[in-house]
Amino acid sequence: MGYRRAGEALPGGAARPQTKPFIIEGKPSGEPKLDTAKPSIWGRFDDDIAQAMENQRDKDHAAATGGDDHA
Repeated sequence: MGYRRAGEALPGGAARPQTKPFIIEGKPSGEPKLDTAKPSIWGRFDDDIAQAMENQRDKDHAAATGGDDHA
C-alpha cells in the first residue's frame, strides 16, 4: 500500500473523514437596513416648508369658500 502524498485521493473515491468543523461566519453587509429612515440633509427645513404649504392651502381654501368648511 505505501504512503500517500498530501491531496492524493483514496482508492474508490472515498474521502478522509473531516477533522475540523465546517463553520460559516456571517459578515454584516455595508447596506443600511430598510426600516432605518435616513435623515434629510436639510434637517427639519423640508418638514417646515411642507407644513407652511399645507397651512397656506387651508387659508386659500377658506378664502375661496367664504370661510366655511362646506365646499
